[in-house]
This record gives sequence, structure tokens and C-alpha cells, in this order.
Amino acid sequence: MARDRKEGLDYFSFDCDFFSDRKIKRLRAKFGTDGVMVYLYIICEIYRDKGYYVEYDEDLVLDIAYELGISENRTREIMSYLFSGLLQCIEITKSCTLATRVTVISSASVQRRYQKAVKTRAAKNPVSVNAEVWLLKKEETETFIKVNPFLNNSEKNTLFSEKNSLNSEKKTQSKVKESKVNKSKGKESSNRASKDAGEPLPSQNNNVDNVDIVDNWNSLSDLGITPIKRITEGTKRYCLVIALIEQYGVDTILEAIEQIRNSSFLQGANDRDWIIAFDWFIIPDNFIKVLEGNYKDSTKHKHTSNRFCNYPQRDYSKAEMEEMEQKLLAKSRRGDMDGS
Repeated sequence: MARDRKEGLDYFSFDCDFFSDRKIKRLRAKFGTDGVMVYLYIICEIYRDKGYYVEYDEDLVLDIAYELGISENRTREIMSYLFSGLLQCIEITKSCTLATRVTVISSASVQRRYQKAVKTRAAKNPVSVNAEVWLLKKEETETFIKVNPFLNNSEKNTLFSEKNSLNSEKKTQSKVKESKVNKSKGKESSNRASKDAGEPLPSQNNNVDNVDIVDNWNSLSDLGITPIKRITEGTKRYCLVIALIEQYGVDTILEAIEQIRNSSFLQGANDRDWIIAFDWFIIPDNFIKVLEGNYKDSTKHKHTSNRFCNYPQRDYSKAEMEEMEQKLLAKSRRGDMDGS
């Protein structure tokens, strides 16, 4: 019986200048050692599991939080930050037979190291990688890396077997429940049956949430802010939005969008004529600044009735007013003496 081909790595190379990297410095400055540890944990999981990517799901978040002794909320916050630069979220087809979509984590730098690590292993047989996940361009990809449009056969068979087993169990449970549910639950049973058949269910909550966010953002177009068409699943934009929803909730995101109306700076009144864009807005650091009103217009000098040639009236202290009064009186006396 042939042995299963190994996918992950036993060890990987580590850059000596890791802590000198500007992105790592920023990560450490924002989250301390927690941020660095979460990043390294994900990197280790990528290399250990598939070698060049790892699935991003609730279990991964809980595992990281438990293993590192960090709260779930902080773990999600750190991961959200990582997706804004150090790592990348990608949506792929988990099984071409069942058309199941999943989100995975990877990066170009991870895949470059993976290439070097499997070079010896691939001397006899080329290493197959999933084209949906592979981020390196054709000229960067080594000849021993075989980029396939679908998962390799052994992985497909394993996933198909696991999915069938799961579907069989779900069908049995559904039949038992059917005798107990009333007509009001018929829709729920239909959805469950569709899932058992391998048909992807719509992500109702996320879709509704995303529509609300898109609509509210696009309402700013009257201020000269560029609208967006959609938030596509699996993209970096999608991952960042979902992370914000999980951490703050949709209402808070809509509140932050409304704050933009109170900021001339975000609307382009700055020395660079820069105007806020959606992809800038959803970066965690930027989002919290907008939410907290850091760019809100100042109320100082709002009254324009005492302006001359567009210059605001100067505010004088009591001492300055008295000094000016003495100077005017002295000048007046000199004028009287000259006239006599």
C-alpha cells in the first residue's frame, strides 16, 4: 500500500532580521508580545498543515486563544490587524465535487519559503499546489511546483469521504427531527436538506450586514466620496469587514460611517486633497480613529460674523487690551501737543 504523500513541513527557515522588519515592529508596538505570538502561531500552523496555507475558521481562533492564553476578542483583533498587511485571506473551493467554499490564510512570503523547503522532496515527484491559493506569479514559481486548478486527488478523496460521512449523519438527524417539527419550521428543514445535498447555503446574516454597510457608505457619495459596488467573499476587504462586524457589530460600523459627515478633512479639505476610501476606512487602526471622532471638525472659530477679509478676529488677553489702550492714549496726547 502506497504511503500518503506528506503535505506539511517538519520545520521551516526563520529570518534573522525578523524583529527588524518594519511590519513586525508595528505589530509589536500595537499588541506587544501577544501580536507577535499570534502571528508566529499562524505561520507554524500553515507550514505544519498544508505547507503553504491553513483554513481560517472558528476552531483556529479558539485554538490560538487557548494555546497562547489570550482572550478570544483580543485574538480576533490581532488577526484582523494581520489581514491588513502581513497575511492574506483567500476564498477557495474545498472540494470540486461538492463546491464547498472555505476561507484560508496564506501569504507570498510564506509560499516562497515553502518552495525552498520542498525542493529536495520534489526532486523525485513535483509538488502539487492549489491554483486558487497559490499567490506567486508564474515567473516566481519553481519548475517542481505543479499549480493545479483543483486540489490533488488524495486530498479530494479524503475531503469527499469526510463530507459524505458528515452528510449521512446529518440526514439521519434530519429524519428524526422531521417528525417533531411543525410547518413553521419547514423552511429550516429545507435549508438543512440543501446543505446535506452539498449545495452552499447563503450566508444570510453576513449578506444582510454587508448590504447595510454598502448602502450607508454609498450614501456618502453626495460628499464626493467614492462608492463601492460590493464586498466579495474571500477578499481582503471581506475579511476585514467580517472582523469588524465580529468585534464591534454592524451598528457601530454604521455609526463610524456617519462620523465621516462631520469631518471636512476626510471629505478632502486637506493640503493633499485626499478623500477617505472604503478600503482605508476598514483597516482597524483607521476605523477606530474615525469612530472616536479624531477627524471631527473643531468648533473653534465657527462664528464668522467678526471676520475681516476671511481672517478670524484675534482674541486678546486683558493685559494686551490694557497695553493697547495705554499706547492709544499716549499717541493721542502727542497729537494734541503737536497741534498746540
